[in-house]
Amino acid sequence: MKNIFFIALCVCSLTAKAQYEITVNIDGLRDSAIYLGYYFEDKRYVIDSAKIDKKGKAVFKSKEAIDKGVYFIGLPKRTAIDFLMTHEPKFSIVAARPYSLDKLQFKNSPDNVQFLDYQRFLQKQQRKMQMLRQQKTNNEKGAKDSVDIYNAQIKNIDETTKKYIHSLMSNNKGSFLQHILSVLQALEFPDFVMDTNIANQDSVLQRHRLQYICKHYFDPINFAEDGLIRTPFFAARIDDFFKNIISPAPDTVIKYVDVVLNKAKPNKEMFRYLTEHFFVYYQKSPIMSHDAVIMHIVDNYYLNGVADWTTAERLQVIKVQADRLRPTLLLQKAPDLLLQTLDGKFISLHEVNAAYTILFFFEPDCLHCQKEAPKLWETYQKFRDKNVEVWAVYADYNRAEWNRFVNIDHHYNWLNLWDGVEGKSLSTGADTTYSLGSNFRYLYNVDSTPLIFLLDKDKRIVAKRISIETLEKILDERTKIAP
Repeated sequence: MKNIFFIALCVCSLTAKAQYEITVNIDGLRDSAIYLGYYFEDKRYVIDSAKIDKKGKAVFKSKEAIDKGVYFIGLPKRTAIDFLMTHEPKFSIVAARPYSLDKLQFKNSPDNVQFLDYQRFLQKQQRKMQMLRQQKTNNEKGAKDSVDIYNAQIKNIDETTKKYIHSLMSNNKGSFLQHILSVLQALEFPDFVMDTNIANQDSVLQRHRLQYICKHYFDPINFAEDGLIRTPFFAARIDDFFKNIISPAPDTVIKYVDVVLNKAKPNKEMFRYLTEHFFVYYQKSPIMSHDAVIMHIVDNYYLNGVADWTTAERLQVIKVQADRLRPTLLLQKAPDLLLQTLDGKFISLHEVNAAYTILFFFEPDCLHCQKEAPKLWETYQKFRDKNVEVWAVYADYNRAEWNRFVNIDHHYNWLNLWDGVEGKSLSTGADTTYSLGSNFRYLYNVDSTPLIFLLDKDKRIVAKRISIETLEKILDERTKIAP
């Protein structure tokens, strides 16, 4: 489901703020514009600009407060100097062209001196690791002893790096740097004691590891540190858990959304950010069943007043759209419709006797419908002998147009229905068409056509808002395994 809610994920105004005065000296750069900005998820936002003078100096200065986070100085040719903005609002950055970490210095900023040392160490270790891996690749056909030596050296670099980072974190407990490093570190596993009599030990070990990850993945993260929001890796760490570790099943996702938001709740700005982040993230999800996740967030965080930063106007939009989404959540019974055929018979959707019912909303003058209807007809011919029926709902009120499209232009002899009934105008006596009042547009959120739903024999929603190609794949899989 996309674009049905009013999405307004603003950059939160946080509490950890300070005025700033940052002097930048860059040897080899003259008369050029440079920029000050911060990271937010996978984007960078510029908040100030300055001009490097003839001596290579520029000053960013403001009496307005600035939020804690990872910031950057944007230089020409897409080069950037990353640094921490903490409680040290007045400091200097010294660099030279061409830019490198070796030529970078910070003055009057112990936090950034340590951050720079960390970056330099990591860069050095990564270069060593890259060189050893290349040498190992070049010697793959060599003696086993040589390969073992390379593996031992790679392991040593990895262990040395971990020890350095652990020491840095231990020596800077409670600092912003320590909180950043905690987010960046991979989860370490304990030694799992396995019963030697258990079969499939690898599978059992994998299950234990997954359970451990789910239980402890967020332990290192300090959700009270709202400066993490303004970094390039915090959102990625959160999203990785939901995208790559847990099952995408709605119940599982909902469970861990609540876990994260409960951890964030003591810090108002972190809670606000993550609530909005999940709300937007699952609106963009391509998984149909994630509508249930959206509804959970709407009901338990927005409509019950917990998301108290949300304006009344936005809440009303969210409520209206949520109410339109509720009737067609995946796996629940589709709303019944009582519609009329071309020959005047009334048919209830729930009374259609079929293993699968394809609910197809269309309009003849819709160009996309004109392309999709023949493709759906081909699909129908392929599956109609497997007790699959099409319930084609004409979404307008021109009977002649409808009749021409299904009986003259194409001869679609599936179930053709509409919401209209012909009669006389009470005011003029002229022929007119009235709605039967089925409310199909609201119940099925028919805001555009064509629109396809797939229902099972009990009229539960199996899939919705899908393409013909996806419909075929689902029917292929389900009719093959059907009893």
